[in-house]
Amino acid sequence: MSVGLNRIDLMESLRKHEGYRRFPYFDTEGLLTIGTGHLIHHTEIPRGLHTLGDLYEWMTDASRHEDWLVEDINEAMSVAKTWLGPVLTQMTDVRQRVIVELAFQLGNRLHGFEKMKAAILAQDYDLAADEGLRSRWSQQTPQRARELMALFRTGAA
Repeated sequence: MSVGLNRIDLMESLRKHEGYRRFPYFDTEGLLTIGTGHLIHHTEIPRGLHTLGDLYEWMTDASRHEDWLVEDINEAMSVAKTWLGPVLTQMTDVRQRVIVELAFQLGNRLHGFEKMKAAILAQDYDLAADEGLRSRWSQQTPQRARELMALFRTGAA
């Protein structure tokens, strides 16, 4: 049984896989993104910004990007907990990190990974990793998928 998810390792892995960009860009899905894989939503822009310069300064602030990363990790953890329930915290830290990173990247689309979930619930981590590698996600980000599923398969870094 795990003692808990190591958030520092998770943040390092996310920075490695998502990268960091100070300025807005369109990701591979065509979504406006900034920082460490943070999707920009119109509701996040405060009303007190009066000029494009204000907006630019607000949006490109590195400390704000760190705040967003923490918020996004919390959201990913919530998605992962909803998907796997108490089984999530019964896995090794490394396996938990992989699942939370999947939730970070996929959001609620993680709920579509039913074969992977069934394998996890059966504690068949080899099959779960194989199911992850057979997914559309793996086709979209093959190197990341291979790396994460190798970690998931062994449960150790």
